[in-house]
Amino acid sequence: MSHPAQFFCWHFMAYPYLPDDFDEKYESAWVTVPNSLWDSEKSDELYQEYIDQLVYGEELGFDGLVLNEHHQNVYGLMASPNLIAAALSQRTERAKIVVLGSLLPLRKNPLRIAEEYAMIDMMTHGRLIAGFVVGGGSEAFNYNVTSVKARNQFWEGCDLITRAWTDDGPFEHEGEHYPLRYANIWPKPRQKPHPPVWIPGSLSIETMEEVAKRGFNYFLSSRVHGSATKAAVGRFAQIVTDQGGAYDPFRMGVLLSVYVAETD
Repeated sequence: MSHPAQFFCWHFMAYPYLPDDFDEKYESAWVTVPNSLWDSEKSDELYQEYIDQLVYGEELGFDGLVLNEHHQNVYGLMASPNLIAAALSQRTERAKIVVLGSLLPLRKNPLRIAEEYAMIDMMTHGRLIAGFVVGGGSEAFNYNVTSVKARNQFWEGCDLITRAWTDDGPFEHEGEHYPLRYANIWPKPRQKPHPPVWIPGSLSIETMEEVAKRGFNYFLSSRVHGSATKAAVGRFAQIVTDQGGAYDPFRMGVLLSVYVAETD
């Protein structure tokens, strides 16, 4: 029996009030873009407008609403997607809330994310999809995070969070990056054994292997289409099979950009 596809609405919450001469005067919309361009009066209702749009996504029938985390840029204003998820928990009833995701290498202790995600899962009656990301180059640059260290730190954080959700505490975590004497989160999430976990990637075989090994879902976020997408699906399916798992289409998601207008 085939299952229907699922469609999720992703909102980046960009800043819409840049001056007309922005491209001529400024070198980038990331990292070095001066925050003196932020206009609090024009932006007074901006977050509310964007939350309303996401709520409308549920009304239109989308299966889920996707949030993500960016810093020091005009491309995405969700420095804390968990705050937006909390707001949506009070405005929606059916759609999954996908936080794709929290930047683990920027957190001193990933148990904070475990706790906040557990709160969101309880507040949404089990509608959270938990996303974890390493972060892009700009975030690593902004926060002076060493990229090589960040990847090992990231997977340790993922394992610590999922263990904190599933194992009864207190337990000791002897980690390289997060040595903890007591791991004992309150609350625990509503979904058992834990919320579904999505890990985005851009065709990295290493990421696919780590995702498959943990039973997580892989999200192709590189906006590749056609034959490249088909090849990525085949590659991930083979990795899941090689590791003794069972692949089904819902183990992998694909980011598609859609432009809507009256005519071509």
